[in-house]
Amino acid sequence: MNSSDLRDALRRDAELVGEPPSDLLERVEDLRRRSNRRRTGVVASTLGVALVVAAIPVGGVLLDQPAGGNVAAPANAAADAPAPAAAEPTTPSLEQQRADAAEMFGITDPPDVPVIALVRPEQKEALVTACMAEHGYAPTEEGHYAIPNAELAAFHRAEYICDVSYPIDPALVGVPADEDRIIN
Repeated sequence: MNSSDLRDALRRDAELVGEPPSDLLERVEDLRRRSNRRRTGVVASTLGVALVVAAIPVGGVLLDQPAGGNVAAPANAAADAPAPAAAEPTTPSLEQQRADAAEMFGITDPPDVPVIALVRPEQKEALVTACMAEHGYAPTEEGHYAIPNAELAAFHRAEYICDVSYPIDPALVGVPADEDRIIN
């Protein structure tokens, strides 16, 4: 239906029910334009996604071709291909966690501290805070520690002991967003 057909239909309807609002034709045409734009956008997006999806396998095939232009792969290409790399664990080993804690708290001669429990990242803060309270250090209401300079070395030693007593379980691997996924 074009604009002149729409005007004729509106005039006929106006004769039956009364005069339509003066901007009704403009509003209908605006709705039609927006609908056409939306439809065009959906079609363009769908085509774009289809092209990207179709290009991925094609691009992979093109990248795997040898430089000399010979497309035929040797019969034992699968056997010669390197195995895919295993996912790198994002949780450091216990030794690395101890070394990192010693560096962070400035401990040059770290004591030998037994591991009380391997924990998940979300458990660690509460356990370390409780451990610090057992060592005589309680945080303020804001969550900070108020330590005089004279006690700073003892405080950092307690931080080190509490931190390495509850290391993050190295069996937890994955991207940082899903660090708590366990892979055995």
